[in-house]
Amino acid sequence: MKRLKPKQRGLAALAILLVATSLAATVTGLVLKAQLQKYVGGWEDRLAIAVPFMLLHDDTDLRRMEQAKQRSQDEPKQPEQPTEPEKPAEPEQPTEPEKPDEPEKPQVPGVPTELPTVVPGAKYGEDESFFDDALFIGDSRMVSSAYYARLGKANYFTDVGMNVFQMFSVTASDDNFDATDLTTLLQNRTYKKIFIMLGINECGYPMSSLLSAYQEDIDTLKSLQPDATIYLLKVYGVSRSVAESASYFSPQRLQEVNDGIAGLADGKKVHCLDASHLYCDDEGYMKEEYTSDGVHPYAKDAALFAQWLCQQISGGR
Repeated sequence: MKRLKPKQRGLAALAILLVATSLAATVTGLVLKAQLQKYVGGWEDRLAIAVPFMLLHDDTDLRRMEQAKQRSQDEPKQPEQPTEPEKPAEPEQPTEPEKPDEPEKPQVPGVPTELPTVVPGAKYGEDESFFDDALFIGDSRMVSSAYYARLGKANYFTDVGMNVFQMFSVTASDDNFDATDLTTLLQNRTYKKIFIMLGINECGYPMSSLLSAYQEDIDTLKSLQPDATIYLLKVYGVSRSVAESASYFSPQRLQEVNDGIAGLADGKKVHCLDASHLYCDDEGYMKEEYTSDGVHPYAKDAALFAQWLCQQISGGR
């Protein structure tokens, strides 16, 4: 075998060394690729030869990559923020239904409701001067008006048990006068209007006796106050429970009494007023929301009568 010259041997050794180095680099690159895929993944499409040669001598970066991967695995994934649901469309506001027309108040047959116009513009709480020369006479129902719903500078001659049989025999006092009887009061003062509310205490009496006594009272008032206009107030009903406890409180009986009272009015100097609809239903019973005892309105509702009376007088009704 031909021996190589020293120069040729050197070149051959260099070639062998280059081939061996290339093979070693290739093998090492494949090993590193496998390691990188194991630790960090995602390097499948990279050539092993592309890894910097510094990694062959120092595995610090490899360890850092491994630690970074481990931390990423240990850290809990942040849950995705749920998307805020769309707010449902607000429903359309319903339109308020039109209020039905209030039914007309029923008129009691056979009872006059029209009055002559006597004063314009009387308003409860504003202009009550029409009642400055008025006298109110009555039982416990009128007592409530005297305490809680006075009109102008009017005088009130009232007593809890007053009735047509002893109207001139009882004594009473008011803010405007000391205790006195009705005759003395009428002899010492002048009134242009006299309002009378009686009848509830006399419902159990015979109609002839009741109306006869009432007529005598009217005649006496006329003689003592000849210039006064007299207003007779009809008896408004009681609650159903009270009416059922005594037949003389029934709507039918009160209707008879009121028809008799209306018959005492002459339409000139004596008139009749009906305030029943203020507190009673269509059947003639007093509504429960206006009373606690079934006979007398609450104090707060006494003003209903005063306001209504102003409207009747100023409107000529």
